[in-house]
Amino acid sequence: MNDTSSGLPTSSGVDSMAPLPIQDFGALPSVNPMYATASPYTAAQSGAAGYNAATIDPNQSQSYMNAAYAQNAQALAPQFAQQQQQLQDSSAARGISSSGAAGYLQGNLLGGQASALAQADSPLTQQGYGYNQQDLTSNQAAQNAAGQFNAGNQQQTNFANQNALNTAGQFNSAQGTQNSQFNASVGNTAAQENANFYGNALGSNANTYNNYLGTLESQGYNTGNEAYGAYLSSYLPAGAVGNSIGNAATGYNQTYNNVYGGAQQGSNAALGAAGTAFGGFSSAAPSAGGGYTGNTEFTDAPYFL
Repeated sequence: MNDTSSGLPTSSGVDSMAPLPIQDFGALPSVNPMYATASPYTAAQSGAAGYNAATIDPNQSQSYMNAAYAQNAQALAPQFAQQQQQLQDSSAARGISSSGAAGYLQGNLLGGQASALAQADSPLTQQGYGYNQQDLTSNQAAQNAAGQFNAGNQQQTNFANQNALNTAGQFNSAQGTQNSQFNASVGNTAAQENANFYGNALGSNANTYNNYLGTLESQGYNTGNEAYGAYLSSYLPAGAVGNSIGNAATGYNQTYNNVYGGAQQGSNAALGAAGTAFGGFSSAAPSAGGGYTGNTEFTDAPYFL
């Protein structure tokens, strides 16, 4: 039961009529920001192209000399063979082929032949050594030039790569800053929208509930007045009875006033006559301090509202 015996709603009945918050009719709208992501820029790195110097193999001079030495030996071989034959024939004719003298002579011949061959090879050796040194010097110069070129090329490549990295870093930093600012703006806008949604819902709930409380208050006053009126009217006489009582009271008062007024006037006349007889007695009211006043109220007279 939501009503009391007096017909007023109970507290639970009043609560059941309370307005529902706007959230009970569905979730509050909200905005989910779409954040941007920056794509980093990767700098293209290049490698330095190494330059290999063209060198000459200095060992080829030795092979050339060996071939020339062989040619010299081959050219001198007949002469050396003839000299050997002449020495053997001379030793045999002298009968010293197996003696130490023959061996000594053979050694001298071989030494002379070796010296002759060395003399024939000497220009080749000098030329080959010159070629060898020239090749080594040329190779060293080529290697030095290649090294300098490669070092310069590597340095230029390093500079280019560093510039590319710096450019990419600056671009990525700017992109990151712009992306952060954009995301902050989007986030703040979404937060403001969500705050507005919440604030509007809160204001709507507050207004609805305050209006409900105002309605209850006004209805409470009206209901209270009606209840008091109904309560008090049950103890009042009926309208006709009240009128009769009022009319009787009015008539009684008029009758009393008329009788009292006439008696008062007669008393005043008698007192005035006596005053005249006793030498100027005044009929006016005596001064304060004693005696009778003409407007003194009789306390035993009936009193009506």
